[in-house]
Amino acid sequence: SFGSLSRSKSFVARAWILRSGDRQVVWKMKKSETKRRSRFLVESEEKIKLPAGCYELYFAVEPETRFVQIRGISDLVDGLISRERIIQRKKRAALKWGVELSVDEAEFSFVTITQKCSFNSNPVVSIRSVGDNAGLSEGFALCRPAELRVYAIGEGASRVMDDYGWIIDEDRCKVVWKMDYKRTANAGGAAKNRKIDEVISLPAGNYRVYFVTDNSHSFEEWNAMPPDDPYFYGITLWETDSDGSTVSDYVNRYENNIIADLSKAGRDRLYKKVFRLNKPMNVRILALGEMSGSSFADYGWMLNLYTREVVWSMKKSNTMHAGGARKNRMFFNTIHLEPGTYEVMFLTDDSHSFGRWNEAPPFNPDAWGVTIWTEDEFSAEDVEKDVFYRDDNVIACIKEVKNNQHRKVHFRIKNGRKVRIYSIGEAEGPDRFYDFGWIEDSSGKIVWKPEYRMAKPAGGARKNIKIDTEIYLNEGAYTLHYKSDGSHAFGRWNSSPPYDPEYWGICVMEIINK
Repeated sequence: SFGSLSRSKSFVARAWILRSGDRQVVWKMKKSETKRRSRFLVESEEKIKLPAGCYELYFAVEPETRFVQIRGISDLVDGLISRERIIQRKKRAALKWGVELSVDEAEFSFVTITQKCSFNSNPVVSIRSVGDNAGLSEGFALCRPAELRVYAIGEGASRVMDDYGWIIDEDRCKVVWKMDYKRTANAGGAAKNRKIDEVISLPAGNYRVYFVTDNSHSFEEWNAMPPDDPYFYGITLWETDSDGSTVSDYVNRYENNIIADLSKAGRDRLYKKVFRLNKPMNVRILALGEMSGSSFADYGWMLNLYTREVVWSMKKSNTMHAGGARKNRMFFNTIHLEPGTYEVMFLTDDSHSFGRWNEAPPFNPDAWGVTIWTEDEFSAEDVEKDVFYRDDNVIACIKEVKNNQHRKVHFRIKNGRKVRIYSIGEAEGPDRFYDFGWIEDSSGKIVWKPEYRMAKPAGGARKNIKIDTEIYLNEGAYTLHYKSDGSHAFGRWNSSPPYDPEYWGICVMEIINK
């Protein structure tokens, strides 16, 4: 075979042989076995013995690299001339690059050129020949505990993986295997080609395999010397037990149990779903979001629409690292919900979301957002999905208040009684209310106004405050007011919105017996 060595003694054109059955390299050009014929041409001639089996012969040329270093105008002119000369010399040498495989005439009849056994057959999962900007996954199921061979080839440098794979246990919603840089070895070719080839043990259950790539250096187009097994760039799993009795048909057992699905959440949006439970239930919540500093940038929460109380939210204390970038966070747990109507929401900012990652995605990128499901199948009598909710307890309400508004609503109390005031607005101290409401009687006298000591955090930015209190109103006519300043209001938030954004305003409600 004829190839080429660079001045750094690394191959820029090389040949090798791979055994198809186990994906192992059985021969490759070695620097110690070559003879230099010119600057861009080396020759290697070896005689090897191969047992019966299927093999793959490869020859690869490294993509063009910079030949000269330019420091000024004179270097630019000299460099262009020098570079052109080098290119021409390299092209002449390249005419001789290649590999020739021959056998003794007496053994020629034992050799067959075939495509039938180029790839190892019957994998449990095989995501291979992966291109740029990919996010691929495939599920599988084990009917009993099994040992599997995991064979993964990707890209990594500076102890960080750029193209890599992982396995999720869908029943337990946890990562059971991942392609850590520290456990990889060079996969041949460029130093950044990384490989793991190992056997793992998994219990019976449902699993999903993922493989992601960045925008360069993949099977689609290599920007450096490819790995020794380029067609298997990706991740493949095989059973170590050859009888194939451990793999069963993959079924997503939770697919029919989903109550609300806000997954695959894109950037700069507020997603929401409303559902109703007609009996007490335990529900499982899977939520993946983004943490920026000490607060969340992409996150989810849930409201009881009858009481307007937050019954669940993503917090640093109840989430864990979700894989990939450090800012990826995951909540996975079961919560108990009483009968009632609930609204689940997920908010994203303008970066790092499903399909538009600005750093490494989480281990389960499709789940970015919130998914809620029951552990057992449910009937339509127990759960109502995508319901329309109308609050029949409202006496008067001003909500979804935008910037620079002063809105008012007139209402009447027929019989004097206690009422509930529910208000969300903006304040940063006792004398620093910016968006707030109040109540006047028929004479214009203020009968209720907010006090900062009543305020509680409303979720989102610290300046979002909530007042949920009860007051007594005599029989008579009243006017409900709400006033906002020129920033941070419904639909025009300048920081994170509250957990109940539609109720930015003030409402007078009947008292609810909780």
